[in-house]
Amino acid sequence: MIALDFINGNQLNPLASKGYRVQSNDTFGGYSIFAPDGDWILSSTGIGQTTGGTRALNQPFLRMERYQNGKWVMGQLITLTIEQDAASSGWKGDPCAGEKIVKINFVRGRLDRCAVAVINPISIGGVQTNTLEILFIESNIGGRFYKSTFNIHYENLGLTYSAVTDKSSEFNRRLKEWMEKFLDATIKAAGYNKPTDAFKDVPTFTNAINNIIKTPAAPLTSSTQQGVTNTPSKNIQDRLQSLKDLYDKKLITEDDYDKKRKEVLNSL
Repeated sequence: MIALDFINGNQLNPLASKGYRVQSNDTFGGYSIFAPDGDWILSSTGIGQTTGGTRALNQPFLRMERYQNGKWVMGQLITLTIEQDAASSGWKGDPCAGEKIVKINFVRGRLDRCAVAVINPISIGGVQTNTLEILFIESNIGGRFYKSTFNIHYENLGLTYSAVTDKSSEFNRRLKEWMEKFLDATIKAAGYNKPTDAFKDVPTFTNAINNIIKTPAAPLTSSTQQGVTNTPSKNIQDRLQSLKDLYDKKLITEDDYDKKRKEVLNSL
């Protein structure tokens, strides 16, 4: 299939309409994007403005979604600058500050080069739903800026809240490895030469965490039931303590903490 650029002459490409199946060789203002398997569906495009540098610059955005077995599993928002600002030596703000589940941050003065993962509730089908939000940012001199934001419905991928938020879990070890690869690719993609293969060595998120996705447990047999004791109250205590720890570390909001706490107590 012929590659499509979502920007045509500093304007949105009219050929890129909602429902378009994004290809791995498509580009965004000449910059490569992460859509390796053809399963990303375009949901919207637009052009905003940023004032992070010395003057306002046009900043187009691209939203894509992925579905699995008919369920929404993740979205990706890409924003970047397609103009130059020769006087710009950096950007305002510190987008990767604060406590995170995973944080990779290369401090370079006013130039951001970082990746973070947090729990962030968003509206999916009108329902507030916890997602794993992963942010990648590369900014550089001359007004260059490239940001990718993923929101992942981890429950629809068979992952649990505790596995996603436990910093010592196998999931988070693999997540950090994937984020390091993706950040390296983002840095490459944002270069002046705009390489079209910047993300070619980055696996999909689901492939990166393969074998961690939860599968239904086999039913207990009479032999496996021997010696097994149900301790629902202990499980409830552990879940409540985990929530409290996340809130104390500012990894979830107060509203999110209260909502999840009520859900746990209602399960009694």
